[in-house]
Amino acid sequence: MITFTLSDQQHVQVAHGAPLCAALPEKVNGLPVLAALLNNDVVPLNAPALLDGTLRPLTLADENGWQVYRRTLCFLLAKVLCEQFPETTCQVRQSFGHNALYWSWDVPAEEREAKVAALRAGLAELIERDEPICHHLTGYEQMISLFKARGQEDKVNLLAHRNPPYLSLATCGNFYDLPQGALAVRSGVIRLFDLVPLRDGFHGVDDIRHRAVCNCHIQFAHRADPDNLAPTQMLGINIKEKIERRHRIQFIRRLHTRKLQHEAIAQRHQVEQPDDAAAH
Repeated sequence: MITFTLSDQQHVQVAHGAPLCAALPEKVNGLPVLAALLNNDVVPLNAPALLDGTLRPLTLADENGWQVYRRTLCFLLAKVLCEQFPETTCQVRQSFGHNALYWSWDVPAEEREAKVAALRAGLAELIERDEPICHHLTGYEQMISLFKARGQEDKVNLLAHRNPPYLSLATCGNFYDLPQGALAVRSGVIRLFDLVPLRDGFHGVDDIRHRAVCNCHIQFAHRADPDNLAPTQMLGINIKEKIERRHRIQFIRRLHTRKLQHEAIAQRHQVEQPDDAAAH
C-alpha cells in the first residue's frame, strides 16, 4: 500500500499503482480538481501511485492548477485546429493581459470571423463531450515515427537533438502531442473560455513564411476569479499603437544606454589626459 499525507495532515492509503485521483476528491470548494501536487511536483491525476509522500489537489484557484488549466485549454485548441483546419499553422505566443494568451494562425482576413466561430463551436463541443486526456510514456523512436507519419515536422524538429529513452505523450482521441507539463485528465473540466479575433491593427503578415496571419486571443478564467470570464486588461486598446509605443520606448532606452556609454568613455579620456601630459 502507498500512504499519502494530505494538506490537512490526514493520511490516505491506496494500492500500489492506483491513479492519484483515487486519493483525492473530485472537487474542492466547488472547483474541479485538475491535477495533483505530489512531493512538490505537478503531476496528472492519472499518474500511478508509486511511492509515499505528500499529496495536494490543484484547482483553478491555485497557481499551479491555473497553469494546468491553460495548458489543457491550449492542448484542446490544438486538437480542434488539427481536426477542422489541418492545413493551417497556429502559434500560441505570449500572455495577453492576466487571463488570455495571444495566438495567430494563417487565415485570410475575410475568413477570420467565420473560422474563429467554427473553432469556438468545435472547442465547446469537445469540452461538452468530456473526453479523456491520457498521458503515456512512449519510446523515443516510436514517438518520432508517430510524428513523421502525421506530418508534424515541428515536433520532429523539437526532438532532433535529443535522444531520451522515452518521453511523455498526451493523447485525446486520435490526437496526440508533446505536453509542456501536466494536463487535466478530462476535457470537461475546462469550464470558461472564449476565442476572440482581434480588431483593427491585428491582421498582419508572417515575416518568415510571408503569409497573411490572423491574430486572436484565447481567453480563460483567472485564478483570482475562477467563476467568471472577465474581459482582458487589453480589450479596447489599439494594440498596434501599444506595440509601436513599446518599440519607441525600447529605442529610447537604447539611445539612453548609448549616451551613457559615450559619457563614460569621455570621462575616462579626461582622466587619462592629465596623466599623459605629466609623463611628457
